[in-house]
Amino acid sequence: MENAAVFAILSRSEREVQGFALAWAAAGDAELLTVAVVPEARRRGVGAALVTSAGVAALVRGAASMHLEVAEDNAAGRALYAKLGYEEAGRRAAYYAGEGGSVDAIVMRRTLPRPLV
Repeated sequence: MENAAVFAILSRSEREVQGFALAWAAAGDAELLTVAVVPEARRRGVGAALVTSAGVAALVRGAASMHLEVAEDNAAGRALYAKLGYEEAGRRAAYYAGEGGSVDAIVMRRTLPRPLV
C-alpha cells in the first residue's frame, strides 16, 4: 500500500476469502473504514474478529481510539459494534443514500485497550 497509515485485515478459510476490513491510523486515532463479510460466513464471528483485529493493528500503529460510521438502519452492524465496546459519539444527518431516501450515519467510538506490559 502506498499510504502506510492505511491497512487491511483479511479473513479466509483455507483458500476462500470470508471477509475483510479496511482502516487507517494516524495522530493517535484510527477509523474503521469498511468491514465486509461474505453471506455464507455471517453470524459466525468473522465480523467480530475482523473489527477486533483492526483495533489491535491500530493500537500497534499508535492509535488510542478508533471510530467508525454505521447506517442508522443497520441493526446488525450497530449491535456488533456495541458488543465490541463501541459507543455512539455522534450522528451525520442524511449521510447514506437509500432506496427510500437518505439514512443517517451513527458515529461510534471506543478507546482501544492498552497492553498491561
